[in-house]
Amino acid sequence: MNLNYPITIEDCQRLRNVKEDIQFGHYFVFKQGSKNKPVLARMGLRKDNRNREVLPLVSESPVQISQGVRVMFKPPVLESIGCLVSNRDLYRAEHDPVHLFIAVPKPPAKLRLDVLWNDQPFNQREVTLQDGVAIETFATLLPGNYEAYLVSDTQVIGLPLNFTVAEYQLAPLTGRLVNHQLDHDSQYLWFELAVDSYQQPFTEQLIVELIEADATIARIGLFPAASGQYQGGLPISGDQALRLRLIAATDPEKIAEIVIPGSRKQERQVSIISELGQKAYFSMMPEPQAIPVRGGYLSQDKEVLATPLLVEEVITNNRQLQVQADIEALTLVNIDLITGEYSTKIIGDVTAKSTVTVTSTGSMSMTFAGGFVNGEPFEIYTTFIQPTQFDLLVNTPKTLKPRENLTIHLGCKDVAATVPVLVCVRDARLTATELPAVSLGAAAKRNIDVAIADMQEKGIVNCEELFPAGLLDIKQFVQTIKSLVKNFDNVRFRSKFKVSLNLMKNIQSIAFKSNISNIEELSSSLKSLLTRIVTAGIQSNFRLQKLVYDGVEELEGILEALLIGKSLQIREGLIDSIESASLHEEEMDTDAFYFDLLDYPGSAPSLSSSDMIPDGSAPAMMAASSNDFPGSAAPFPDEMMDGTAQMDTAVSEEWATSSLWEEDTEAQTNPSEAVATQKRVEFPEMLFYGLVPVTKTGYDLVLPVGESLTTWVVETFALHNGDWAQTHTNVVVDQPVRIDLEVPPAVYPEDDVVGRIHITTPSGNAKLRLHCDNQPVALRSGQLTLHDPELINTPTELEFAVKPGFYQAIVEDLLTHETDSIEATVQEPTKVKSYRKALHLLQSGDSITLDPAIALRLLPTLDTPFDTLVTETAGYTHLCCEQTAAKILAATFMYLNAKDDTAKRKAEQIIITGIDREQKMFQLGRGFNMYPDQNYVNNYYSTYTVRYLWRLQPLVDLPDLSANLRQTIQNGIDMADQAAKAHNLQRIPKHITSIEDAYTLATLQQRPKEVRQFLDSLLETRDSKIHLRKSVNLVVDRVTMAYAAACLIIFKDWSRGLYLANQVTKQFNAQGMLYSTVDSIAALAMLQQLKLANIAANTGQIKVNAKVMTLQEALTLKETINSVEVIEGIATVQATYPHIEDWDSFGQSFPITVKFIATNTKKDRFSLGNRLTLQISLPQGYQVGDIAHIVLPPCLSAIQGGAKVKQFSLDFAGQDSLQISVLVTSKLQGSQHFAICVRNMFEEERASSTGLLAVT
Repeated sequence: MNLNYPITIEDCQRLRNVKEDIQFGHYFVFKQGSKNKPVLARMGLRKDNRNREVLPLVSESPVQISQGVRVMFKPPVLESIGCLVSNRDLYRAEHDPVHLFIAVPKPPAKLRLDVLWNDQPFNQREVTLQDGVAIETFATLLPGNYEAYLVSDTQVIGLPLNFTVAEYQLAPLTGRLVNHQLDHDSQYLWFELAVDSYQQPFTEQLIVELIEADATIARIGLFPAASGQYQGGLPISGDQALRLRLIAATDPEKIAEIVIPGSRKQERQVSIISELGQKAYFSMMPEPQAIPVRGGYLSQDKEVLATPLLVEEVITNNRQLQVQADIEALTLVNIDLITGEYSTKIIGDVTAKSTVTVTSTGSMSMTFAGGFVNGEPFEIYTTFIQPTQFDLLVNTPKTLKPRENLTIHLGCKDVAATVPVLVCVRDARLTATELPAVSLGAAAKRNIDVAIADMQEKGIVNCEELFPAGLLDIKQFVQTIKSLVKNFDNVRFRSKFKVSLNLMKNIQSIAFKSNISNIEELSSSLKSLLTRIVTAGIQSNFRLQKLVYDGVEELEGILEALLIGKSLQIREGLIDSIESASLHEEEMDTDAFYFDLLDYPGSAPSLSSSDMIPDGSAPAMMAASSNDFPGSAAPFPDEMMDGTAQMDTAVSEEWATSSLWEEDTEAQTNPSEAVATQKRVEFPEMLFYGLVPVTKTGYDLVLPVGESLTTWVVETFALHNGDWAQTHTNVVVDQPVRIDLEVPPAVYPEDDVVGRIHITTPSGNAKLRLHCDNQPVALRSGQLTLHDPELINTPTELEFAVKPGFYQAIVEDLLTHETDSIEATVQEPTKVKSYRKALHLLQSGDSITLDPAIALRLLPTLDTPFDTLVTETAGYTHLCCEQTAAKILAATFMYLNAKDDTAKRKAEQIIITGIDREQKMFQLGRGFNMYPDQNYVNNYYSTYTVRYLWRLQPLVDLPDLSANLRQTIQNGIDMADQAAKAHNLQRIPKHITSIEDAYTLATLQQRPKEVRQFLDSLLETRDSKIHLRKSVNLVVDRVTMAYAAACLIIFKDWSRGLYLANQVTKQFNAQGMLYSTVDSIAALAMLQQLKLANIAANTGQIKVNAKVMTLQEALTLKETINSVEVIEGIATVQATYPHIEDWDSFGQSFPITVKFIATNTKKDRFSLGNRLTLQISLPQGYQVGDIAHIVLPPCLSAIQGGAKVKQFSLDFAGQDSLQISVLVTSKLQGSQHFAICVRNMFEEERASSTGLLAVT
């Protein structure tokens, strides 16, 4: 039997005498007391009148159970109840902020959040809770898989949280778990699903898979039981969280996932939480007739057990025990499952039909009762669950139309104080594995399981079961050894005996290994060690030698007892005896004299930070941002309002950023203007995630729903005084007339790829226009081509052949004439199209025309390009040491120029996250590794990292920095100072050896002559134009020109400075930045100096469309600008150019190997549903900065969180190969083509393409 406590024996003989009167339970020691005198018993004058006693074991102080025998209770290690959840499982790379919600009913003094990225340390931050809750936000995370831990001291609170950052595409299928039950006997999960597509009930065959991680456990095909309703069952297994994956049998592009709450093995298993009368069971998954409570489910047996105590209600505010029999020495041990605190109450003797009131506290608690009935000891337990003491009220409309406001009315009934309520509003197609109420309930269940471990199998035991005869005779053996040591005067022997006793430690370590179950194997190891003791120098004493060998058999029995008991501690006081022999402390390893089972492996170990951070190399980083695919439509902003934001404005950040179809990003200042157009172009996936302060009068949260036609999940959670409540509701956003377009992001023109268009109108009749690049597209229903799109019966889903191009679709109801329209762009796999927004700084005599640009725009200031460059650099996808530092520096500019607290908070998160990551790459005395999982310092990029971190200094003097940010900044500067010593760098350079040195001195107004001379060594004038004397490569050349321009502007050399600046800014890409972070940071420095010099002062005279006017007049023009010529002053013109990045033009400058693997075998032909691994390798090896850009064929997808990922980037991060799991999600008609390109983040010229690859 495994007891919860060790037993320390001080007097073995005493224990022999009293052991018949002592019995041990889990939380009690039972003493029978003194027997009646025989003569009185014979005379019948006194019956069984022993002085029985029950001793509760809930104190860490020793409990004296008899003279010479005491018990030290070691309580079961209960976890601190708390939860860490995210607002979703999947985030869009470099776009969606990650919000992590923390709730701890009893907050510890210190709380820390640890985040791992691809199994590598990523971020660590202190957490401050208010009213037990907090939200921690991470902005612009790099792609990959994340794991987060909540830590108090060294104890992990709750379970690790996992989420993924990637690029994805949500499918037009939504599933909802209407009902589910687990048959615990058969381990079969029965479920009812509500499934819709385009807000209409789904009525086709559905494949349902039970998924653990990426593995399919079971699957079943289902037909609808009713319109949109599916029922079925699957055998359940697996240890981790489970989900249902729904796949349309005839159209696997329609795919969705549903989280099964409480589905981990430990959570779904049944725990017996009460055995007083009716047995009560608690599980996080329901069984028939179970009652939902505290995020889990309670069920009870109908049979009533004849237990000494009875509990009538487990869910109750009145915690009472009904006494069913006369009980002697009734004693209670109470455990608050939320706080882990123990308390005791000595009740004494009670009679049948009386009532005992339990004084335990907490929303969930356990009570253990011990006593005697008819002279026999008993130990039983129950759990009390307090009903929620307040009602969380949430009212929402059932349906809305696009562009309307969603009003969520919140209230907390029966609570006078203000309660912070977590509100989450997300697209129903996005999953969230963890829910706060379920996580807290599951944590309480884990504590129940720990508290009652072995109680169902093991009962109350007598001393004979714990102390075999051989164990009690160990005293004699040890005393003999002590006597020999005490009387042996040979110093040499004592020295060697110390070695022998150190070897005895090994005996302990073997004995305590729980994985050794074979006693013969253990005895063999023991004999081997005892032989080593003898040969260590004590064989000269025959008596000791003989004793050691004679003791082998006896020790075998002792060790066997240890393996049976595992909870005994034999502490013989050897130290005192050895000290009496005058052995010096330095000669003896005193720890060797203990058989100490307090740290036996069966006990729960303490968890250090190193335990929480596994080692291993980082796998590929999955991404897809606008940086990677400049031609793809940039994702729409999905920023969530912070919990401390001005929520009464009811305007989320989606509306603060203009769409790709907006011409003037500065013109849109009123959020309400975003709903003016009827073309649906903004599709947020997250409306809100934050804490709302709800008072007794309630709170109305108003949110614009955008233009997505979808189902919004509204989840709320409140924690108040250790009590919690949660609600869940849905809001459907739809409109009578709607059109939805399904196309892949990229298609090869000659491939046979099917697109779909779904139409709904109230009249049932519609006309449709579908154009690709302004040309009509033929539609078909199945194999039937529709020649007359003027009359279409709705609802319907039509198909068409997808080719690359710009698609526009509009539908009109023939009766009401209401319309809906939508747009989409399909690229070619090897041709990435985009629109590059170059910036031209025109001086007197300079001009620009519309051709080859497609749009010209005069800018009043440099604020827009500067802010864009800051934002894009701060959100850069890939993160080596230099790129991470570049993000930090860009966020520094963001913080210094922030116009509100929201922008400051975003910048702060980027800075903190970045510096934490730099700490993982920092090597004292060497510099910065390229990546956290490498031991390689690249001096070139480590030097850039130092320079960027030094530029944090302006933040240090700001008075309003948070304590966390201030300390983090100082950490960053300290790292830079240390790394600078390794690279022989000085903040103020003694000698100019680089353009960065020259810029540093120029900004400090120091040694201008020396700076000018250095610039002259780099620049020359030919044909009245400034050129670099020596070209290195495109990135380095832009860096040199940018910093040189900045220096010249500082020196007021306007003409040359502006000319060089113009050579840099006119190379801005579609995102408003340059190719890499190195040249983008240089451009930031240059733009900063241009802003400080007030270059765009709106003064001067220009010609616009051949008309002479002032700059001020030109800025107010409404007509299209065809040409601009500067007569006087400086004009800033943004020109939009079409741009095609042709991967075929790169050729195969270095080889790239690509193959698909299925079950360790190369796969050449694909079938629907195949699971494959895409492997990309660089046979000639990785070069610092290599990135793989992947465009999958339409039939393949990487599935993440229920979404399809088809276009992404992977950072090799020092490795020569990458692996990505993909799924065949559609049928292939012939072949489909895809492409992979490898480019270098730092060297623009290094690029290689596979060309078109085919799958069949």
